[in-house]
Amino acid sequence: MNNMHHGRTTAAAIGVVLTLFLGLLAFAPATAGAAGTLDAAASISCPNVPAAAQGTTAAWSFVPLSQSSNFLSRSAIHLIAGPGQTVTDTAVLTNYSVDTLPFNVYGSDAYNTKVLGTFTLHPPNVKPIGVGSWITLPVNNYDLPGCHVAEFHFTVKVPLNAAPGDHAGGIVALNLASPDASPQSGTNFAVQRGEGIAVYVRVPGPLHPGVAAANVGATYSSSPLGFGSNSAKVHYQVVNTGNEVLNGQSQVTVKNIFGSTVHTFRPVAIVALIPGGRMTVTEPKFSGLPFFGPVHLDVKMTTTVTTSTGSAQFWIVPWLLILIVIVVLALLYYFWRRRRKRKQAEEAAAPPPDGTPEVESDVSRGEPAPVL
Repeated sequence: MNNMHHGRTTAAAIGVVLTLFLGLLAFAPATAGAAGTLDAAASISCPNVPAAAQGTTAAWSFVPLSQSSNFLSRSAIHLIAGPGQTVTDTAVLTNYSVDTLPFNVYGSDAYNTKVLGTFTLHPPNVKPIGVGSWITLPVNNYDLPGCHVAEFHFTVKVPLNAAPGDHAGGIVALNLASPDASPQSGTNFAVQRGEGIAVYVRVPGPLHPGVAAANVGATYSSSPLGFGSNSAKVHYQVVNTGNEVLNGQSQVTVKNIFGSTVHTFRPVAIVALIPGGRMTVTEPKFSGLPFFGPVHLDVKMTTTVTTSTGSAQFWIVPWLLILIVIVVLALLYYFWRRRRKRKQAEEAAAPPPDGTPEVESDVSRGEPAPVL
């Protein structure tokens, strides 16, 4: 994320230590317009980082609270709420370091990155208009003491005009501590670290899952004379055309003019492709293309809720070889015509065979030639 400067407010510590709730109900309704609550920070054993937090950040973590226990195991929050309904859930912010860390916690809309469609949340300077705007947090700026954990009980209020289907967003905790400066090529750049929790909201109603392939094609290189190895790089996009989040895989098969398989690529994972989202796939270069003719590209997309296919084709044409053949054929035709004309001229100039008198007519006198 970009280097950002935010004002910070210090949460008032009232000295009350609360443990993590057990058996939290993720779909429990809340009063409309409620802003949520923030539990006072509770102390934890420090500075050992538990296994559940490994792979996030070394000093802190931001994860959902499990519905069944206080073990931080859920990777995302899934809610069901109709238009006008408000639901609640909990996110847990933990500081494993001994220093106080300042955070900006905010709701955000989700999108899929152009390359490989990775589920991503917007930075804080992008105003949310979807799920991110439905989320209300108890506070946005919070200083978490070292070796403490805080629970953010937030609300999600679905607007009255929300369409049926899946809507995706999330909550981000951005560490506002002085960012690390890393030199690269003589230039220092600042990096601020953030952790996001995906929040999926399903609005009850008809589901219309759909997936399609778009912009299927290839860039290829071939020998001008047609001899040697021809290679190509296939590219395509997977588009979520429905109203349900998709998970599954896509795979491309390359076939020649006879329908025989030339190459089969490894499956590419489709992970959390949100409605309207698209992912661009560029396959690695492969060789073994046919010498000449059309090459067919077949894309098959298989998800947990729907299946679809797409196709395209391109031609392998050894243009230089074809040009050489055309020139050779043209020269052969030219010399053949020239030889034929020469032969016809020679035949016209040759004297008639012996014993056959020449017949002439006196045209100047208007008299016909004698008939023998």
